[in-house]
Amino acid sequence: MELIFFSFLLILACYLFIARWEHKFIHIFFPSLFIFLSANYLLPVLYAYVTGGTINYSFGYVYVYLCYSIYFTIWMLSYRLNVRLLPVFTRIRLFHVRTELRHDFDLSRFFLLSLLFIFLALLWYYPVITSFKQYLLTPREIYIRTRSGWGIFYYPSILFLKIGFIFGLYASKRFIYKLIVFFLSFPLAYLYGSKAVIVSLFFLFLLYRAYVEDCSIGFLRALVYLVVGAMIILLSFKVTFHRIHDIGVFLKAISSYSDYTRNAIKLLDNYDYYFDNHFYGRLLLEDNFISKIPRKFWKDKPRSFGSFRLARAIYPEKFAKNVGDPSFGLLGRVYADFGVFAIFYLGIAAAIKGFFLRWAVNGLRKTKSIFYFVLALYFADIPLVFVGVGSAFLEHILIAIMVLFLSKINFSAFGLICVGRGK
Repeated sequence: MELIFFSFLLILACYLFIARWEHKFIHIFFPSLFIFLSANYLLPVLYAYVTGGTINYSFGYVYVYLCYSIYFTIWMLSYRLNVRLLPVFTRIRLFHVRTELRHDFDLSRFFLLSLLFIFLALLWYYPVITSFKQYLLTPREIYIRTRSGWGIFYYPSILFLKIGFIFGLYASKRFIYKLIVFFLSFPLAYLYGSKAVIVSLFFLFLLYRAYVEDCSIGFLRALVYLVVGAMIILLSFKVTFHRIHDIGVFLKAISSYSDYTRNAIKLLDNYDYYFDNHFYGRLLLEDNFISKIPRKFWKDKPRSFGSFRLARAIYPEKFAKNVGDPSFGLLGRVYADFGVFAIFYLGIAAAIKGFFLRWAVNGLRKTKSIFYFVLALYFADIPLVFVGVGSAFLEHILIAIMVLFLSKINFSAFGLICVGRGK
């Protein structure tokens, strides 16, 4: 228990260090740490309490929390260091076009784009809604039953919803616009049956307030947002566990979401039992290539590839049911690929991610551009594109360019007119 406590304090100290520097208690690291610390630090303690279990200081336990500490510490320190950015980034003038919101015309333009993408999200998701309409009041069943073969409808619809929500935020100088966008977005997010989608919309709002509207969020307001975020997460859990009414069983079900860390520890402690050798990057490649090909276009696409190989080997019965494969969190796939050298891989990855996150946030502060907002979300671990496993870096670059282009399109009473409005 002491190791969890000291690791938690180290990561929290780094977070407060960034908060003091930015004069914001809620800053760019809030969403990822709010979720990660809850799932991998608070819930494991709750799980041990409600199950009466004990924590065994095994190799896997120590190594997992050591990796967590190093990864998040390096990520935040890399972000904080005042490193001169590469010249190639400072010369890309296209991305320094400001996203201006000075006139009613501009506000209406973003509002119309928001409505367009929310409608597109609903239209794209319509085949799923009609095929599983009997589960609309229990959307978690839709989520479970669309695990295979429905991704071509599910993931693009979520992407369109998030883009529409972001456009709605950029039209939020008029409260009525924001209210309409919220009223349309959250019910649709509920229909996906995924807690992550609901919570991510709340995080998008917070980061927009902090960096686009440049709101300095003090301690008391941050505390209010923290409570609201906790309530949203609890309500989203109710979507998942809608049949559970006993509070004790409900707490046990919530605490079971700490299985990311427990699965990783089980993998590390028993790796030689499940596998003969490490994969030396094979899982990384499969996660980033095979996962991008929809099953609609690859009829014989295997279920066991990349990170899913771990679930198949360690939890074969759960894997065979195909109703949600066990995850091994931040460390599982990396350890399976590189063994004890995983800690160096994570450290390097964290340093690179922190560097690019700083670049994106700096660009967002200077220009308020929707381009930088999208990239800042990606490097802050709040991706718009979710494919289960693998990275979506190139996809986010294309999305950022697309939304920047769309933000320069003018809508008039005579139709759609494309006008370059770079200033």
